[in-house]
Amino acid sequence: MMSILDEQINEQIADLKRRRGITITQQTTVTAEEYLCKIQAESLLSIPNSFAYSLISGDVTVCDQQFTRFYKFINEIENKYKNDLQPLLFPIFIHTFMELISIGHVIPAHKYVKRHKEIFNSSETNKEIIAKLEIIKKIEDISKIPELEKYSTSRKEVLLSKTSLQILLNYLRREDTLLLHQILNRHCSIKESLSNIQKDEDDQQQEQVSQDTQASLNSIENMDSPTNELDEITRFNSFAEAINNGPPVAPSLYARFISSGFHEGVTCAIFNEEATQMACGYKDSAIEIWNSESIPCEARESDNLILGHSGSVYGISYAYNNQCLLSGSEDGSVRLWLLEDLSNLMIYNGHVRPVWDIAVHDSLTYFASASQDTTAKLWTFDRTFPIREFISHFEDINCTDFHPNGLYLATGSSDKSIRIWSLRNGKTIKILLGHRGEILVVKFSPDGKYLASSGTDCIIKVWDLTSTTPLFSFQGHTDTVYSINWRYDSCVLATGGKDGIICVWYVKAQHGSKNGFRCDNNLLSSVEPKCNNDNTINKNCVQRLQFASQGNALHSLLSCE
Repeated sequence: MMSILDEQINEQIADLKRRRGITITQQTTVTAEEYLCKIQAESLLSIPNSFAYSLISGDVTVCDQQFTRFYKFINEIENKYKNDLQPLLFPIFIHTFMELISIGHVIPAHKYVKRHKEIFNSSETNKEIIAKLEIIKKIEDISKIPELEKYSTSRKEVLLSKTSLQILLNYLRREDTLLLHQILNRHCSIKESLSNIQKDEDDQQQEQVSQDTQASLNSIENMDSPTNELDEITRFNSFAEAINNGPPVAPSLYARFISSGFHEGVTCAIFNEEATQMACGYKDSAIEIWNSESIPCEARESDNLILGHSGSVYGISYAYNNQCLLSGSEDGSVRLWLLEDLSNLMIYNGHVRPVWDIAVHDSLTYFASASQDTTAKLWTFDRTFPIREFISHFEDINCTDFHPNGLYLATGSSDKSIRIWSLRNGKTIKILLGHRGEILVVKFSPDGKYLASSGTDCIIKVWDLTSTTPLFSFQGHTDTVYSINWRYDSCVLATGGKDGIICVWYVKAQHGSKNGFRCDNNLLSSVEPKCNNDNTINKNCVQRLQFASQGNALHSLLSCE
């Protein structure tokens, strides 16, 4: 994948060079079909796509049809596989009802139950649970019924034979099974079980021989095994479980400081992916590039100075595998710079007011810009005009971020709202409300399940993307929060801002807790780094935080005022 992606990057850079009249010494190409196929496969297979499977459309008919088709499918397969798959029907039935209730379709939800409840008449337990669904009017009512709350707080474990599992996977590959994907991913634990495999006569004979052989081996092992082996294994498993369920170790912090020096003031900063290089934007329209090891705390001008904007630089982002840099400015333009020679490859005009933030799509094909003109725009690198506009906010759009699956864009605004947009049609699919001030930073978790946000209210909110209410509201900062970053495992969150304090929070799902999450002792650490080179500096601002792609290192960049 990386070789094809590198070729695509080199081709696009070569095309930009060609337009600028820069001599091209070597050119590699890859077809558009090959590239798009790879990107699509990566976005669908490599990221747990729980957000894409959420019922954001709220189509009641689709929910009913997907359950009906799945029920019909199970009834049409052979009996030996039908018996394996039937235990999935009732959890899917219950969770489809819960999904409809959660998005406000109360009457259609009860009609759905009335239409399909006869399927489960053979089980008295299921009939009793279905009878209790009649009192459910809103999602909060579920927690009042223990039998239903169990479905929302724990996973249904289903054992399937190898063949049955393959039949299920083949069915789920159809395009109209998104609801089933969501329920099975979030609420079911499907495991392959040899004891459930239905085999023909030859397979059964082979299995019997294998079992006899294994029994003989076990009897030999038991003769030589110590009597306390089981106790040792039990103690080891308990120890391992205690480690896994406990809070993680706070990350190792690497703090770097930058002084505005010869410039008016630091407005934005960013690390490259490996945190070996840093770019910094200033109020006087300049951009500086530093190697991370040589970032000075004292005032000193970089050898890599980029000039071209006519106003303050407020948003920057690396592009093309760190070969290029995007910058957004008070002058309303976005510029693409080639870091090899600091030349300006492209100028993107479309905003009529300052550009506050820039985000680059993981496919390296698109980028988004957020502006004071209350719009966000989607661009391709090879066109100087936007291909899509996102218009619904009432005030400045201060920040933006792409979902890991590449299908959605989040924007945070001064109107105190967060909107999530579909890149396919440019429509708002979810609005998140709860902040009491301007939202200055939004960041999706790497696994795509959560969104973290903060701003002038100093509160960090963590949202589950399948709902519209925050799971957490962390309070630990005394001033505006500018930067948020997730660790690669989506369990740890780092935040920093104007107060110069870096907070590290623990965010992890815990089955059995009241709201599905751990609520105590979320703050792992709170640190206020100081510049060693100048003890007189008493005011630092955290401009950027970035976890290492692996491991437990946290890189931070602070501006010295």
